[in-house]
Amino acid sequence: MSILKGIKLAMDGRILNRPGSGIATYAAQLREAQLSLQPEASLIVDDDCALHFRSDNIVTISKRSLEARFCNSQPALRQSDIGENALYAADIYRLAAARFRRHFRMTSLRPTVAETSGRRHLVHWSLPLPVRIDGWINIYTVHDVIPMTHPELTPMDAERHAKLLDIVMRQADHIVTVSDHARSEIIRVTGCPADRVTNCGVAVRPAGAGAPLPLSLRSKDYFIYVGSGEKRKNIDRIVEAHSIGGADVPLVLVGDHHQYRDKNLNIFCLPHQPEIVINSLIHHALALVFPSLVEGFGLPVAEAMAAGTAVLTSDRGALAEVAGQAALLVDPEDVDAIANGFRRLVFDEALRQYYERAGPLQVSKFSQAGFAKRIEALYAALAC
Repeated sequence: MSILKGIKLAMDGRILNRPGSGIATYAAQLREAQLSLQPEASLIVDDDCALHFRSDNIVTISKRSLEARFCNSQPALRQSDIGENALYAADIYRLAAARFRRHFRMTSLRPTVAETSGRRHLVHWSLPLPVRIDGWINIYTVHDVIPMTHPELTPMDAERHAKLLDIVMRQADHIVTVSDHARSEIIRVTGCPADRVTNCGVAVRPAGAGAPLPLSLRSKDYFIYVGSGEKRKNIDRIVEAHSIGGADVPLVLVGDHHQYRDKNLNIFCLPHQPEIVINSLIHHALALVFPSLVEGFGLPVAEAMAAGTAVLTSDRGALAEVAGQAALLVDPEDVDAIANGFRRLVFDEALRQYYERAGPLQVSKFSQAGFAKRIEALYAALAC
């Protein structure tokens, strides 16, 4: 703690008011870590963040977007009047996004927060945003480079994402990522020097079991998949493999997966659910099924293991790294291998119970306290 004395810590507040994604979960973890290091750590907010939320109509929003697009001034970052732990710049995230789309350049904020110790303050952006604070130490978390390595598997614009990472890498003081696999891919694809990229991991909490199960589901009598329908998530192969090897155990798909509703009478499709319901679904499942083709980390896998739920996942990349020997690993491109994984988890109770015991031990390395210590060590090294 002493090494950070006199240094103001801050992070972006853009994602914190948009819960429901892995990136939002990460941002919440980062916020908790910063507050554990410095209770007065600041959030950088604008009019669209929760702390400054206002209900604008479409005309007002369009006007603000147009103003942001053609504004060339350097925005000032000032202490917010809503509290001492908030720093405010008008429409900064909209402005930064618009400038990047139009000019492919970074937006620099002019700080008005005084440096009382003669040392540089530090801001940690929870994702690669095209914005920085002049004179501060700027750290960016890059979760993965999947749009560049597997453009066919994601809806993101690979060329635009490459340009964004290029300007972030050139202006960042340091890059943080979430797994060794993601780190090696970032270094390989972007050419960023290895000593400027650090894997700080993530924090994982076990899924609770507080909410009643929907659809008259019974505990330990269904498989579950939670996530998006992007091609990299491998839903088609999951559904096909379940029809071959799922026995009579239902498969529950949580998310926007209605197109699979009529594929099989033993598939249940649930729309996006509140976190408490998802946690309960994961906790009570026979197993989580997540043989994704590529991930930066794979939070559902870690959360299920933390809850003592068996996991079927991929035998490669970040997922194999996170799971270790505590999950059933299969070739995600082999439908028969996935189907055999379903069968083994249904009929081999001893194997399933082994994974239920091994999971919490494996993910104990991803505690919130451990995450905060890794963040603190990095901040201290950069602040010296």
